[in-house]
Parts: sequence; structure tokens; C-alpha cells
Amino acid sequence: MGARYAALGVLDGKGGLDKFIHGRPDQGRDPTYRPSARRQGLIGELMDSRTPLRVPVIMEDERTVGFPRHHPAMVSFLGVPIRAADRQLGQIYLTDKIGCPRIQR
Repeated sequence: MGARYAALGVLDGKGGLDKFIHGRPDQGRDPTYRPSARRQGLIGELMDSRTPLRVPVIMEDERTVGFPRHHPAMVSFLGVPIRAADRQLGQIYLTDKIGCPRIQR
């Protein structure tokens, strides 16, 4: 997908996340980690959006909150709502675009 990290958020139909499935289960974390049901941070912002959300530098964005302890460091963020008609079903998250000059590895 051209990103260092990818994840899928599945909404619970009550305004929160039911599941958060990430693409790095090899890192010793549960691949079906359930985040806080609160609508906060960039993920919460995306829950109210009909359009993609792109953030070049996550930690410089005032909406950035709620990173759990031991969360991998990330620079850029792209979140895309998954919709069926007027209803949001979930979200796709991509972080750290491969080849981006801001991201040094």
C-alpha cells in the first residue's frame, strides 16, 4: 500500500470503534486491539468526515491525542472513511508514506 503502517477501523454503529485491525501482528500486539470507544484524536475526527483526512506531520496537528503507551512513532497520516450511501462503516488508516522525504529510516 506504499505505507509503513496500515490499519482498518470497524465502527460499532453507536458512534465508536468496534475493532481496530492493524497490519503489524508480528510486533507482539493483538491484531484486533480495541481502542478507546471515545471519539478523540485523528480517528475521532475521521468518524465525522465524508472525505479523506491527510496530515503531513501527526505530532504538529492539534487534533492529535490518545496515542497509547508503546505506540510506534509515526510521522504522516492518511485516513479514508469507508462508506455505504450516507453511512460510515469504518475507516482505513495509512501512516508514513514510503519514499516521503520527511520520513527518515
